[in-house]
Parts: sequence; C-alpha cells; structure tokens
Amino acid sequence: MPKIAPDEWSFFFPDEGEAKDHAIPIIGGIFDADHAAREACSYDWSSRHGEERNGATFRITVVSPLGVAHEFSAWHQPTIEHRVQAAKRVA
Repeated sequence: MPKIAPDEWSFFFPDEGEAKDHAIPIIGGIFDADHAAREACSYDWSSRHGEERNGATFRITVVSPLGVAHEFSAWHQPTIEHRVQAAKRVA
C-alpha cells in the first residue's frame, strides 16, 4: 500500500473487506470529507471496474488527515449528455 502523507485524505472500501490499513491516498487539494468521497467514487468507477456494479450501492470510508473516519454510501449513475455549440455559419 502507498504511504499516506500526514496532510493527505485517504479512502477504502469496507464492503470489499478493506480496513484503514488498506487506505488509498488522495493526491491533490481536498476540501472536506464529501469532496474526498466523490474522488473515491470516481476512482472506483475508473480504476476498480465500478461500472460492473450496475447501480448497486456500496460503502466508502474516507479518512481525514487527522485520522477521523467518515462513512459514505455511494453508487454510480452514469449519464450521457449531447451538446453542440455553433462555431460558424456555413453557406
């Protein structure tokens, strides 16, 4: 497991049998536990095959730099948006 710096937030997935010693550090500026949980949910989608959950809820535990654990219920709700913007008029 990567070493977590004293000022870093981290997270783990208790439903996967993980505990605090399995925590993954979040690199970058985290504002609060909610922000950290959103980052962890995104990590699950992109790095842990979260798309296979098919909308099922799962738990994320976020650990603050002070060691305080916050538990979240999470799910993936992928959306597709189609957007256009006029670039120029073609005659």
